[in-house]
Amino acid sequence: MKLNFFKLFGSEAYEATEMAEEIAKLEEAIPDFRKAADLAEAECVRIRRMKIGGGDFSEKELETAQRQYDNARLDLQAAESSFQDLLGKLKEIVAVDLEKEKQIAEADRLALKEEVSEWKEDVVRKAAALQASRIALGGGHAMPVYTFCENPQEEELFNQELSRLLKQQSHPTYFEKKRELHQHQERLRVTTVKSTVENLLTEAQKQQAVSQ
Repeated sequence: MKLNFFKLFGSEAYEATEMAEEIAKLEEAIPDFRKAADLAEAECVRIRRMKIGGGDFSEKELETAQRQYDNARLDLQAAESSFQDLLGKLKEIVAVDLEKEKQIAEADRLALKEEVSEWKEDVVRKAAALQASRIALGGGHAMPVYTFCENPQEEELFNQELSRLLKQQSHPTYFEKKRELHQHQERLRVTTVKSTVENLLTEAQKQQAVSQ
């Protein structure tokens, strides 16, 4: 498995998903670094036992074992510290992304509020015009708009026209947009950096497992 996480340090150009993928790869590789360090340590201890116990050994063999152990231990430290640093960087990126998404959602809410305000004014004007017509037709005995129909024929015509208009409605409607935005904001409200990072890492680990 090829590790390629060093490019992520000192750069703001990478997205959370890509960083999570590299963290997942590094996390998977750390046990191998730990195993290599353990094996190198065991070999170093074996030769040192021979040294202090009067066994047959050479200084060159001991130096080689010590060097291999030092390198393996430092590789493990580098891998573990890189994992922690990258995880911290991922949390920072996720926090920024979540804040941006919340700001966008709030801007959408304000824009929708403005849109519905204009729409409500139009509805009020049309309702007033309809009520005025009903008053003119009924001689001043106006009925509420929602009970405009006075006989089955008018009710059937109303229902047919309402059905036709409903079929012509564009989607999403105001209610659908409002519901979706509310659900989005509710998800953002309960979403934390920790849960987002965990989900990103879980997905990256799944992708890593599939790619092997």
